[in-house]
Amino acid sequence: MGVRLTEITPPHPEWLADSPTTISELRECFNDSIIPESMKTDLSVTLDAIEGLLLEGDLLYRFSSPQESWQRKMGISGIAIKRGNEIVNSIVLIMN
Repeated sequence: MGVRLTEITPPHPEWLADSPTTISELRECFNDSIIPESMKTDLSVTLDAIEGLLLEGDLLYRFSSPQESWQRKMGISGIAIKRGNEIVNSIVLIMN
């Protein structure tokens, strides 16, 4: 089974973290001992797919919808690829 990046509306730019992240930082974060091994494998495959989409100069950002969306059980968070001033792709990793 391949990884399918979201085809939904990209996250709102205001949802992006204040500073970009890297694939290495994300791998380290997802290697937490509380994450089940099977999920770590899935996350690793997902990060490989994202890494394959990156062009020189692209930036990776974590994103999360506003707290009110989580309270309404409509929250999403994930990773977005920003190219210049545009979010060109994203993947939702958590939703409620």
